[in-house]
Formats: sequence, structure tokens, C-alpha cells
Amino acid sequence: MDEVFGKRRVTSRGSDPTSADLIWTDWGSATATAQGVVSEVVCQPSCADGREVTSAATVVVSGLAGGRYTLMETRAPQSPTDPDAHYTLDRLGPTYRG
Repeated sequence: MDEVFGKRRVTSRGSDPTSADLIWTDWGSATATAQGVVSEVVCQPSCADGREVTSAATVVVSGLAGGRYTLMETRAPQSPTDPDAHYTLDRLGPTYRG
């Protein structure tokens, strides 16, 4: 996992979506918003044989505590799998919550 919250990207490995080239506004405020691209593998017929798709995305982080954001929402209306994904954030990175 390559996590650079507040800089340029939030990525992960496997079939999980990745966000890249994020441009942030209001970083350090209670809520920060970024525009960028989400890339994900459509696992059909399987994740190993699936295809990668990219979509424009908005990422919103909130729950600032101890200098770290604790919540993240990724809005990618054109996503074929999850157009509005929610995550918690901790020192191990993002955890999908639906």
C-alpha cells in the first residue's frame, strides 16, 4: 500500500480501487476535498482476468483527529462497481466500510 494522504495519491494493491493524481483543497481543515481519478479492476470473469477501468472521482476526507483524517468517501459516479464508497482511515491505511 502506498499512502500519501494530503499529497498526490492514495493507492492500494489487488482488486481494491485506487485513486491517483488527487488535487486537494482545504487540507488541514475539518473536511478536505480532492479531484482525481479512481482506477479499479472489474472482476469479470475473475479479478485475475478482469479489466481495469478509470473514472473521474471526488474524494472527501473528514474526522480530523490528532492531525489525521479518520473518514474517507470516494465519489465516482461512472464507477461500474461502487460509485459512492466509504472508508475509515487509520495508521494501516483505508478500510472499506461500504
